[in-house]
Amino acid sequence: MGTQTLTHQPLSTWIKLAFGVGAIGETIYLGMLNTFIGIFYHQAVGLSNSLIGTAILLAMAGDAMSDPAAGILSDRFKSRLGRRHPFLFSHPFHWR
Repeated sequence: MGTQTLTHQPLSTWIKLAFGVGAIGETIYLGMLNTFIGIFYHQAVGLSNSLIGTAILLAMAGDAMSDPAAGILSDRFKSRLGRRHPFLFSHPFHWR
């Protein structure tokens, strides 16, 4: 098997801009959702702001621990389907 040489070239400003523009819609949506979810839980559900903040803190702390753990697990996993595919959800009707 031949060897490959990897060259690392910095990305151009246009490529960075193109990737950034693709994320604008998602960022706006999530920003609006995060803004109004606190208002909804406080006014419609009746939860205190400190309880809402604590729930968000716990969710983010759990996410900060589980994301790297899942990445490490999938990086080290070996199967006939590859490293990541066994962890992706697939409906049983699509299995072959």
